[in-house]
Amino acid sequence: MGGSMLTQHDREEWWRHPMTQEFLRQLTAEREETKERWATQAFFDPEDSEKSARLNAYALAGIDVLGQVIDLVEENRPQPTKSED
Repeated sequence: MGGSMLTQHDREEWWRHPMTQEFLRQLTAEREETKERWATQAFFDPEDSEKSARLNAYALAGIDVLGQVIDLVEENRPQPTKSED
């Protein structure tokens, strides 16, 4: 990807914004809830192994995508300036 056009100030404002924090909280909560449902076999159909495989694949892919988005948000966290060290 190309370089970001956002300034340090832009990143700081974005990071401190309540919507950014709420978005990150919701993403993290959804990922954890999906992991819990997957771990408790909520995606298992004892009568249909193909359906179970498909549901598990969807769950794992969803967990992976949520993790990627969370990582992207975290990677764009503003870096502390010298005065904040």
